Amino acid sequence: MAAMLLREETKALMAQWRQSLGRRSQSTFAGRNVLPQPTTPAAPAATQQRHLQQVATSTSGLSMPPFPSAMLREALSADRDTAPPVAAPTAPHSVLSCMPVNNGKQVVLEFGDESRYEVHSQWLRDSNPSNRGADFYRTSASDVWNLKKYTVSQVTPVEGGRRVEVTYDIATGGQHTETFEAHWLHAFAPFVGKALNASAVLA
Repeated sequence: MAAMLLREETKALMAQWRQSLGRRSQSTFAGRNVLPQPTTPAAPAATQQRHLQQVATSTSGLSMPPFPSAMLREALSADRDTAPPVAAPTAPHSVLSCMPVNNGKQVVLEFGDESRYEVHSQWLRDSNPSNRGADFYRTSASDVWNLKKYTVSQVTPVEGGRRVEVTYDIATGGQHTETFEAHWLHAFAPFVGKALNASAVLA
């Protein structure tokens, strides 16, 4: 009976000793520091700079192939074809539009400076520079008596508005055509014509 009691006490003491030993080993591992992971030391600045110089040296020897001339010509040609045309500036004295009015007795002239004038057809016929000679005399004095026979049937800007072509109907039959310089008309219109808008002022 005593032997059995001794064995029971011995088992109990062994169980307590194992538990105590287990708790002690856990606390020991928990308090132990974790070893740091090895890290690669950073490369010195001089080493990095030397590496960049080597890369630059190896790439500087590369040469780009020349751009094909045929492709360049095609690109330039396409740009010219697709680019909108640039309108030439309009001179102030250029004639933009003109038309006969009042059964051809007057002519309305519109110039590049947006001025508009109404001039008499008889004045156009009488004052054309082609009616004077080298000394500014009239080549035919009798034409003055025939001015009433002329009425304008058609007036057209030509050469981009630099000149005006005037066609007269003659009461006695037939037609007569004359050409006027736009610059000449623009200079005289404020003095002999009727201004039709606010832009028609004396220069």
